[in-house]
Amino acid sequence: MEKLVITGISSKHSIVKVDIIAIHYISVLCYISERNIPFDILRLYESDVCDKIPDSKLTHIILIIEAAYAEVMEACCSELVLKQRVDRVIFDRDVAEISVVGLGLENSTILSVLKTCSDNNVSVSSLSTSRLRISFITAKQNVEVAIFALHSVLFPAVDSSCGGANVKSSCGGTAIESPCEGAAVEFPCEGEHAQEVVRPNASPSIEVCK
Repeated sequence: MEKLVITGISSKHSIVKVDIIAIHYISVLCYISERNIPFDILRLYESDVCDKIPDSKLTHIILIIEAAYAEVMEACCSELVLKQRVDRVIFDRDVAEISVVGLGLENSTILSVLKTCSDNNVSVSSLSTSRLRISFITAKQNVEVAIFALHSVLFPAVDSSCGGANVKSSCGGTAIESPCEGAAVEFPCEGEHAQEVVRPNASPSIEVCK
């Protein structure tokens, strides 16, 4: 039996979550790929029936992209809306990805991560799991609390013997550093916002995701 080993907790905050309601999801993904925008697919599932095209259904796609590609992605999605390949797109910049990394991660570890987040009022969405990594998306404002809480639960011996993690704050961000092991995590001074691209003849709106 594979031994359970947790090697660290990491976060990735320079990301954007893109929710796409696609009419032709394969052509949408190909269109994005052709523009050299790297992305990770978090979820892909059939949504509502599309009344624009007979015998077709809408597909809900949730992508994660690097923040550096956000403007290019917005232009790409605007083109897809005009081409009527996409019904709606929502960009959420107020998100971060947290990952617990190790070997032989089991259901008990997943439940421990979820319970710790729940006990500390940390929202969890788009959970993905494997024997090597447990990753989830949360609001940026939750990252510091989540890292501290998960660190204390998954590395209790480190916290007690080394005095826990140090926090440093500056205008450039906040860093959490463990004196013994684990990753340093930085938080930029950014506001929260989301931008929505809507189909033609619809009223555009701005959403704030909290």
